[in-house]
Amino acid sequence: MRLGRIRTVAITLMLASMVGCDRENFEYVTVPPLYDSKSVALTGTVESYAMEVSETFRMSREAQSYYFATDDAMDIPAHESTIDLYMKILPIYCFGATGASGDYYAVSGYVLAHNDKMYETRSRTYFDDLDKWLHEQEICANFMRDLSVRATILDSEGQELRNAVRFEQYPKPETTVGETSYTSGWSVDIGIAVQIGGNDVRDDDDPPEWWQFLTGVLLPKFNYNSSDSQSRTLPDQSVEQTSSTDGSAVEFHFLTNNYEKAHDSEIPNVSKHDQICYFSWVWFLPSGTNDVQDYSEDRFSLKLDIGAKAGTNESDKGLRDDYHSRLAETCSESVNVPLPQISRIPSGEVTLMNLASLYVKDLRVTLSQYGEAPLCYGDDNVYGKNQTASMTLREGYYDIWFDMVDGDTSEVKRHCVIQNVFVKADGTTACTTLDAKTVDDDGRVRK
Repeated sequence: MRLGRIRTVAITLMLASMVGCDRENFEYVTVPPLYDSKSVALTGTVESYAMEVSETFRMSREAQSYYFATDDAMDIPAHESTIDLYMKILPIYCFGATGASGDYYAVSGYVLAHNDKMYETRSRTYFDDLDKWLHEQEICANFMRDLSVRATILDSEGQELRNAVRFEQYPKPETTVGETSYTSGWSVDIGIAVQIGGNDVRDDDDPPEWWQFLTGVLLPKFNYNSSDSQSRTLPDQSVEQTSSTDGSAVEFHFLTNNYEKAHDSEIPNVSKHDQICYFSWVWFLPSGTNDVQDYSEDRFSLKLDIGAKAGTNESDKGLRDDYHSRLAETCSESVNVPLPQISRIPSGEVTLMNLASLYVKDLRVTLSQYGEAPLCYGDDNVYGKNQTASMTLREGYYDIWFDMVDGDTSEVKRHCVIQNVFVKADGTTACTTLDAKTVDDDGRVRK
């Protein structure tokens, strides 16, 4: 039985988080450029835009009685414990490039089995007058032998996508043979236009909030390594990966080594104490499959399967050949987790060049039909003559508001707006201060 979801949080891409903007208290949103023209490198903390999934599953085994040569059983009581599963999923939508456009889901995480509450040992020593043997009988029960994780993407009907899914990065760790360490953590390197983050659903009749425009960001290049990329040790463990070749399913088995004929003090610690195993991969769903395309609102779900098998060693040191190793299933559970409704609305760029001798200040952008609020972009930088501000926005019509300020006195000389600026997906719209109209103190736009 699964104990229930601890926490499943879908964190939409909110660029204001880069500058610590409080959604409860703001005048306008400050969003600095996400990349510079030279390095076009992503700034900010990518993980904060990811979806976090945290699930807990139950391990259990009923009481067992073990018999040796005598009728006196050695009893192991019932045991229960838990397995925690944590995943971080970054949704990325790429557009405008044949063969590379589509959904990307960068996944990293770990599975943590609390094996200490499962493990139990019993022993006894006696001399058998009949066969003249000193018997040293021992039971080492419920140590972890096989901890497995399986993940598949399901469509809106709950069916596996299978051939529609590919691996942009093959799952890590790969199968280890004779290795003592492995590497986890994903990396993504895409040299085309991408958007990061999920899409928030809202009622079309309600005015949107400012942060609902920041669910997709156009980046001409995305190159990122997850912060948990590192080499990890495998004490008394090996990894068997049986992920499907078509990319539809990811499957890991974390297997205990050095348990055969092991006694209590020799049972590997990893199998009778906390056992944490890391993993990572990147899924790719090409455009044109399963309605993955611009403006599509199709969303998928993630099916997670957790399994655990425990070993038991029975031995009698008085009888050299009296040794048995058993295997029992202690966990076999699954759960479906909705993936973010990924933002597939392409974005474009709009630039504003200052051709006046005054300075441009308090730059902000709104949807054309909603007036000066709510704001979907803000920039508190100051732009002098012949300097240009760049803004990345979803495709649509916008009003660009700003003040013209005296550089010596900081006095506002003019309130301005450029109305009905169309931002084209994967394109650039150029504006100048000469395109602006004056806004009076009552907010009325002069003709």
